[in-house]
Amino acid sequence: MTQRPAPRPAPRPAPRKTPPAALRSNAGQPANKPCATCQKQQPRKVPPCDFDKLEFSCSHCNKPGKREIVSLAFWLDQGRGLIMTNRVNSPNPRQPKVTDRFEVIDPDTITVKASGGPGYSPGHPTLTVVPPPSLGTAKVLRGPSHQVAVKYEPNWFQTRLNKVNQLGFFVGLRQFFFPPPAVWQFAFAACGARPAPQRKAFYGWKHKVAVYPPDIFKIGLSLPSVRKKEKANSWGTEGKVSYDNSSTTVTRGMAGTTHSTKEEMRTSSNTELYRRTESVGNSRGTVTQTQQLGTIRGRDYSSDRYAGSDAPDGRKLATAKSFTFTRNGKDWTSSFKAAEFIEFVFTIRKQVLGLIEFFKAIGRKMPKIGWTFSVEVDVCAGSLEYEWGYKEWPKNHTVYRYYKLEVSLTVVSAKAEIAFGLELLSAKAQVYGAVTGELKITGTREANPDRTGPAATISVPPTVGGEIGVRGALGDWVEVVGKINAGFEGAAVIELAPFSLKANLDLSEGKGTFTAKSKLLFSVTKSATLWDKRPIWAKTIL
Repeated sequence: MTQRPAPRPAPRPAPRKTPPAALRSNAGQPANKPCATCQKQQPRKVPPCDFDKLEFSCSHCNKPGKREIVSLAFWLDQGRGLIMTNRVNSPNPRQPKVTDRFEVIDPDTITVKASGGPGYSPGHPTLTVVPPPSLGTAKVLRGPSHQVAVKYEPNWFQTRLNKVNQLGFFVGLRQFFFPPPAVWQFAFAACGARPAPQRKAFYGWKHKVAVYPPDIFKIGLSLPSVRKKEKANSWGTEGKVSYDNSSTTVTRGMAGTTHSTKEEMRTSSNTELYRRTESVGNSRGTVTQTQQLGTIRGRDYSSDRYAGSDAPDGRKLATAKSFTFTRNGKDWTSSFKAAEFIEFVFTIRKQVLGLIEFFKAIGRKMPKIGWTFSVEVDVCAGSLEYEWGYKEWPKNHTVYRYYKLEVSLTVVSAKAEIAFGLELLSAKAQVYGAVTGELKITGTREANPDRTGPAATISVPPTVGGEIGVRGALGDWVEVVGKINAGFEGAAVIELAPFSLKANLDLSEGKGTFTAKSKLLFSVTKSATLWDKRPIWAKTIL
């Protein structure tokens, strides 16, 4: 019998090993975990923080009769990575491309609103508002939507008004022609973090808000003839009698006065007679003094007489000048010294009256067959009303320069009548006739941003009339005839935004063609220039 082997004992389970104590660094950082230094170097997880669209609007947006637009918006186009806008350009091809800057009239409230996007980090987004230095300090607002009150310089008008007398009439008045806006800075910002796969972000947007003053101004000029002067001279012979006559009449529309002087001198072989008549008048009446001195056949005579009337020349004199300046319907005329403007117009008149000496010089060069000359000048007579200010353009987010002009103004009017002797083609001849010129502006013009350009102007050329002829004779067989082409050149220009009135007037070249015709059927023609082109006057009136 075979003996079975003894059964083996079951193997003992291996004793469980006790894990070693966790290793730690000297700073106590557990093993198999990032150290504190590494943790600081890892990028911080930023929550999504961005927006898709940003809108600006004012209290007049989407209001009937105010502004048609709902808002001025900017949004992110993810596909192209571009910032888009709904800006409305002008339908007027004469207007330049409009600005992105939001423009309002003082006072107003600007609404800034962000929308869309993945959300925001705590305390975001932010809106930083920086007003002009004189209107406050910068402030930071938090959140996606805000309303910000904006305004213009509160004391701007009074500050400029206090400088009027120091600066003078013209510079002082120009201070109020479209003052610049107060510009506010708006900066809207977020982190710009977006979840994948959105790669483009809006981040932030800086924008300007321009605030304009609400004032509407108006100036009015109602001017009689500032000073009208008529002057005439003549001398020559009538048979055996020599004569020398002169007269001057000055009408001052501003002061409502008239002053005329007439002198006559006649001499012959045994007679001398001098007569002087002077007349002075105002709105109450006229006094005339007539003085005569004479010698007839060796005997002297003299007289001195006075005469009065209730109304000079039976006419009512022109009323005094009128200048008005209003702001929002309130009269501030007394703040201006209009005398400076009146003196300026007087200076213009003197330049125009320089024609007298010019034509006299021509006459002195000619044979003294006889000579007469008279000139009439009228400067700045009529009326003008100009209204201006800022207004919001209803079709978009901008402000335009508003103006309205009503004018019927004779800037300058001149008439010269001449007659003097000269020698043409060996024949004694006389030049006679008149040259007239007038710069007159008449009409109404009002700003319309849909039609007119940003720098609208009115330009009017002078109205020219008159003709100078030549006549004469050489014995009974030759006749001299001719014509001198002459007149006035120039223009009156009104710029409307801002207002400016400029004018210039020149005496054109006096060029003539003269023909001597004979009864024997032959003729000779000659051309000559009696005078060159002569500048008379070029000024910026206002």
